[in-house]
Amino acid sequence: MRSKLPFIYLLALIVWSCGSSNHDGRTNEQREKMELIQKELSAVLSTKEQVDVQAADILIEKIAQYSNVYREDSMSAVFLLDGAQLCASMGKYQKAIQWLMNYAEHPKAAKLDYATFLVGYEYDAHLKQPMSAEKYYRAVIEKYPDSEWAKAANQSLQWLGLSDDEIFKKLEELNPSEEIK
Repeated sequence: MRSKLPFIYLLALIVWSCGSSNHDGRTNEQREKMELIQKELSAVLSTKEQVDVQAADILIEKIAQYSNVYREDSMSAVFLLDGAQLCASMGKYQKAIQWLMNYAEHPKAAKLDYATFLVGYEYDAHLKQPMSAEKYYRAVIEKYPDSEWAKAANQSLQWLGLSDDEIFKKLEELNPSEEIK
């Protein structure tokens, strides 16, 4: 009996290590989906040309499915931020905000200061809704006062709602010795 014990132990170790789950708790199927999304994201977001909207829409659907099915996986939170970036790169700013809001509700969300700032930025830079932008910029400053994004939000508030001409005029006032072109 004693001579069979090492064999049984070795067999159990092999069966356990060849199971469907890896050391990080992800199944092989989950890992494959995750790696496919990462590869497609890299290809879509790294292009210097205009984003292929059809490919991006399909990718957004894959990200949404992954994030819903694997809600407790930290990568689903990362993918929500990536999905927001993808939406913004396609000019779908309101949809980007929805993705950022979904990220903020995710149990593994770690960059809430960044996501909150981005919501303010989308309202400010793209949707031209300064009151909504101000709300989110101030939220970053209040909730995350030591964050680098709180500093960026504070700076953004200085320029909020100004036209390009007003910004140039303000810059000229701040730097009278330098000519702004």
